[in-house]
Formats: sequence, C-alpha cells, structure tokens
Amino acid sequence: MKHSQFKISTLTLAISCILSSSVFAEDDNKKHLQPLETITVIGEKTERSLKDTSSSVSVITEETLKTMQSLTMSDAISDIPNVVVLSGAAPDIRGVSGNGGASGFNAFSGGAKARVSTLIDGVVEPFVAFVTADSGIWDIEQIEVFRGPQSTSNGRNSIGGAVYVKTKDPTFDWEGAARLGYRNQDSYIDSSIVISGPLIEDQLAFRASFQRLDGDTIDNPVIFESNPPEHDLNAIETNRLKTKLLWKPKAIEDFSALLTYSTNDEKGNSGRKYYVADDPYSFESIIPTYMDTESETISIKFDYAINNAFSIDFLASVMDYQ
Repeated sequence: MKHSQFKISTLTLAISCILSSSVFAEDDNKKHLQPLETITVIGEKTERSLKDTSSSVSVITEETLKTMQSLTMSDAISDIPNVVVLSGAAPDIRGVSGNGGASGFNAFSGGAKARVSTLIDGVVEPFVAFVTADSGIWDIEQIEVFRGPQSTSNGRNSIGGAVYVKTKDPTFDWEGAARLGYRNQDSYIDSSIVISGPLIEDQLAFRASFQRLDGDTIDNPVIFESNPPEHDLNAIETNRLKTKLLWKPKAIEDFSALLTYSTNDEKGNSGRKYYVADDPYSFESIIPTYMDTESETISIKFDYAINNAFSIDFLASVMDYQ
C-alpha cells in the first residue's frame, strides 16, 4: 500500500510540474506575441477592415512605400494582379482600359473620359492627372487599388475601378521627416520635407509637406534642326505643396474638421514614353510629349459620429486645373 501511495504522489507531482511549465511557457509566449496590424480600407466612403470589405482591393501600405522600391505611382501599382500600367495612360484593370479607349493615346487626343478614376483624399483628380503627376511619392499613408466597378461610390468614371490615395493627416504630437535622393541618370534630384504638430493642444493640428523633383529623363528624344522644340524635352521639374489643418473641438465630442490646400506644378515628359530600337542599347524616343500642368485644390471635410450606429461625413472641394 505504501508503494502504491508513493507512485500516486509521484504522478501528481509530475502533472503539477507539467502544468506549471505550460503556464510559464504561455506567459513567455505572450510577451513575444504582437497583434497583427489591421488594414483599413477607406475608398468605399465607409471605413472597413480589409477582411470585411466586399470589393476586390489591394492595399499598398506606408511601410511598403518607404522601401523606395517604387519611385512613381505607376511603379507602385504595376505589380498588382489584374492591373496593367501602360506608358502615358491611366491603368487598365481587368482588361478595361483606364482611359476609356483602346490605347493610352486617347488620354491626350480627346478620347472618351476615364474608366478608372484617381482620387486623392477623396477628391477626384482630372483624368490625365495620373499621367501628369506620376513622378514621385511622398508623405502617403496608403494606396488602394479597386478592381471592378466603383461607380456607386466614386462616379461613372470608375466603371473599370479606382485608385485611391490617402495622404497623411496632421498629428497632435510633433513629427517631421526629410528626404534627399539622387539618381545618377542625368542628375535627378528628389528633395522632400514634412512637418506636423499641434497648434492648440489636442484640438488643432497642422501638417505641411513639400516635394521638389529636378532632373532629366533618359528618353534621349530626337531633335530635328529644321523644327526645334520650344522646350527642353529632357527636363523634369515638379513642385508639390500640401497643407492640412485638423480641428477636433473639445466642446463637440466625436466631431472633426479637416481643411486641405494643395498646389502642384509639373513640367517635362514624365508621362508617355515610347521607343523604337534595333537593339536594347540604341533606343530612340518617339512621340515625345512635353507637359506643363498646374493644379490648385481646396477641400474641407467634416466627420461627426452621432453614436455607434450612425455618423455623418461631408466633403466639398474646388479645383483649378490647367
């Protein structure tokens, strides 16, 4: 009997040791566990997680954009499945031409309006803006590419899909960043800066970002002495300024107002690029396009959460595009 009692006690001790080890192992694992980041899709006018959205959408996050693997918007979305980015044209999505025609030429020759729209912070850009402003990425929070019709939420020019760009909003903590990039292809220089912080603690904040691109392309256009161009077909010069003012008054809980002002001007051939060549190392540029575009946009957005079930969003904007 004593021998049996000893065995039972030993078994109990072993079980206790196993349970204790499991508890310590579980506590140790909890220290190293990190919750997965929730990606929120906002291009459908209603914020949903990527898991809960019913649309076919790909999201490019800020972490991916910071790697500098993509230098332009076209580069960033070119690897997304079912998306084809042609030279000098809005993207084609699932076989639907982004420019509303059979080729990218329609974007400049008076063809149909776009079938893939581009929106920046909810404001629809002109249908050639994807081409004329495709020379740099800076201070962007995420890029959403919707595959399939988005006409219900973003208008009839989104029958093929939409590209939604979300730039970063003001913060109530001071932050700033700067970037200086140099590319040894004809001294291409990218200088960018951003600063954000509070004006009134926890109530009023601002954000200002600026980007300048200055350099030459590698297009090597053919210049005819009998008909010389009026502009330098190699040069690219881009200036972008975006300022935001965020107001969250303490007197009105769950209410916010966001005022945004942005201006962009770009000169050069940053869009359409076509070449002919007998071999890859002796290419010649054909159909060069010199773009001189300017845009100025002012928008204001109001958000008010009435309760957990109802909220009101209002967005109004005015744009001057040349």
